[in-house]
Amino acid sequence: MKELKNFMAMQAKMKQVKERLEDTVFSIDGPGGIVRIVMNGVQEVKEVTVSTPIRESQKESLEKDIKEAYNKAVAYSRQLAAQEMKDITGFNVP
Repeated sequence: MKELKNFMAMQAKMKQVKERLEDTVFSIDGPGGIVRIVMNGVQEVKEVTVSTPIRESQKESLEKDIKEAYNKAVAYSRQLAAQEMKDITGFNVP
């Protein structure tokens, strides 16, 4: 019975973490500073901004910049989630 209560308490805490992560919004710039991605802690992209007019000749570079910015944003959101889980559980949860 105690294990069930502990499990239910852990579930409630995990729900709180998810809600906090949904409300945590951050932005990451790509390496060239052309692209900015705004994302929340559950890896939902909220906005993508391109800060310069785009010519066709820049397409390949822009695509690479967007990809790198997105990957940086996902990595950061995973760090946020891991820290939240560590704060609640006391140990690292993948």
